[in-house]
Amino acid sequence: QAAGRLASPSLLDMLIPLLSDRATRAAAREAIAAYGETAVDALVAAMASPSTERRLRDQLPRVLAQIPSSRAAEALLDRLDHPDDGFRFICLRSLGRLRARHPHVVPSTPAIVRRLEEELGRAYRYQEWLMVVRPSEETRLLCNALREKSAKTVDRIFRLLAMQHPPAELYAASRALQSPNARVRANAIEYLDNLLEGRTKKWVLGLVEERPALDQVRRRLREQGQTAHAWPELLRHQARYRDDWLAAVAVFTVWSAKQSTLYNIMNDPEVADGDRKPIARETVDALRTRLNVRV
Repeated sequence: QAAGRLASPSLLDMLIPLLSDRATRAAAREAIAAYGETAVDALVAAMASPSTERRLRDQLPRVLAQIPSSRAAEALLDRLDHPDDGFRFICLRSLGRLRARHPHVVPSTPAIVRRLEEELGRAYRYQEWLMVVRPSEETRLLCNALREKSAKTVDRIFRLLAMQHPPAELYAASRALQSPNARVRANAIEYLDNLLEGRTKKWVLGLVEERPALDQVRRRLREQGQTAHAWPELLRHQARYRDDWLAAVAVFTVWSAKQSTLYNIMNDPEVADGDRKPIARETVDALRTRLNVRV
């Protein structure tokens, strides 16, 4: 706390590691936040550093959420391209808290729209995959993973919309869309229809409408510059996906479903990159041993 009052830049490097320790976390967060905008660059550098441990990295957005600065907001928004779903959620939640505390601090509209369209693209991609994957015992884990990813992506979409529109109403609409009552869901869709505009309106409504057809989903993907995938080549694309857990599940599904024509994906460097995707790499190594696949 004394370091925060001094606001000496030389002390920031000492304070940031203290965020990983539960005993010193609260005091360190308060001290770093007291630096204000001066601390933003150091926090961003720590988030970007590959040497930063996850337990420390996940605390950094929470500190940025306490700094009433447009630079802090932009730094949080910039992290929404991170491959880790969990970290993206922490950054987006922190951005929401920053806006709630300081409504005047909001990232630029083009930056929000760009991130929103990225998340909409992911949502349509997961929706297409769920329609294409053949439900079976072999694909059960993959279907569960895709449903989880889809739900989290839709949550992020509504959190981004809340950066531009009344947050309480957006969150209420998000909850209403999960209601078993068809009338409640219809009211939420009508609210979004009246609130949103342009391409955002078309893509959001297309995502939340009742049971869109596969060709409608693929038309949205084409509008976003994405390519549709058929089974079983879909598994190859999923295994190459930047999401570590989803890639690992896709590799496991290849093995479970005995898709021998796709066994060569285990030699694909995009799948088994141990630095970027350690879970997928571990899965590949374990299944190679079982299948006796030559490296």
